[in-house]
Amino acid sequence: MAAVELFKKKYHKQTENINGKIFPYRYYKNENSNKTVVLLTGGIGLSDLLLFHFEEFSKSYSVISFDYPIAYSSIQELVEAIAELIKKLNVTVFLIGQSLGGFIAQILAQQHPEIVEGLILSNTGTLSAELDEKGTQCFRNMMKRIDKSLLMIKLVPFGFVKKNIKKAVLKKVTYLLSEEEKNVMSEICDEMINTLTKEYEIHMTLLLKDLQKHWNMKKSDFLRFQNRVLLILSDDDFTFDESIKRALIDIMPSPKVITDIRGGHLALLLKIDKYTNSITSFINNI
Repeated sequence: MAAVELFKKKYHKQTENINGKIFPYRYYKNENSNKTVVLLTGGIGLSDLLLFHFEEFSKSYSVISFDYPIAYSSIQELVEAIAELIKKLNVTVFLIGQSLGGFIAQILAQQHPEIVEGLILSNTGTLSAELDEKGTQCFRNMMKRIDKSLLMIKLVPFGFVKKNIKKAVLKKVTYLLSEEEKNVMSEICDEMINTLTKEYEIHMTLLLKDLQKHWNMKKSDFLRFQNRVLLILSDDDFTFDESIKRALIDIMPSPKVITDIRGGHLALLLKIDKYTNSITSFINNI
């Protein structure tokens, strides 16, 4: 994919030794901006899938992105490593988290509020201690599906698994796309397929399961982010039910909520301009 190769050459990966382990990341420092955004990708864990977002945000801000390194095998280890990386770069940041990345953003803000300026959470859920029974059951059902996925990854030839991931993604989104957009999405999926390994997919699945250890969030954890939270909850994304979406809105202090960026769970990949423009407008008004 030409766009991916150009991106990799333009924004070289750097590494930092954090807690005795190597943490690879990309960092673009925008000398004309005093704001920095961190892109926290979803459950695939491959940050270069957000290359177009990185490019767009780099016009206005400094940008940090990274995969979720295998060296950090729990959510807590990962959160501590991300926080340490941000501190080493001597910045405070806006966390832009999609799906799993939205959960990681919330845990970072809960545990390390001093490095966080604001939260942009898209098509994600909440680990609220006050989640109602319906929302709790939705979350538990999700964990059961993750268990089944983990078993399949371990037992089925991984080449077959990767083809099925691409097929599932394209099936969910192509009905919304023009021919040009379909080609771009197919290329992004090919990059994901080429990069993804069985070991890394198991790592990411175990991270998703590990979220359960952080089911302890309270409204008071986020009070300092009054008017500094943007929630992008696509009205056609049903990954998290309405109980979880409502709980996320309720736990955040006076969030701005956007529901009309459509495209299901992957709306951020399908409506890049609208997605990035909405976020840029929000950050610029803080």
